[in-house]
Amino acid sequence: IPPYINVIFAKTLYPSSGAIASQVVTANITGSEWTELAWDGTLPAGTSITFEVRASDTVFLKTDTTLSWTSVGSTSPVTSGLPSGRYKQWRALLTADGTKTSTPALQEVRVYYQGN
Repeated sequence: IPPYINVIFAKTLYPSSGAIASQVVTANITGSEWTELAWDGTLPAGTSITFEVRASDTVFLKTDTTLSWTSVGSTSPVTSGLPSGRYKQWRALLTADGTKTSTPALQEVRVYYQGN
């Protein structure tokens, strides 16, 4: 009997989700308003990109866990419900489809703010 060789081809699956966080940016003006958050991306069927933001007049690090995030949804642009503060940061939560074979792609994020 010849030897038996079992070959299995496995398709690489994507993680079910992942996050991309911006650096903390400064508006140089205490209490500055974050007027708009807009983004461009590609969303294959069953995938999503959801954004969260945070802002404070007290400096914080990108990795700070004490300052909470505010979800602003998955529709671009967002023009309301954005927190005010000199220091600002956004985070994108990317979710693959249910089979983990397709993922969204985030091409560009635009942040607009003004001083008081």
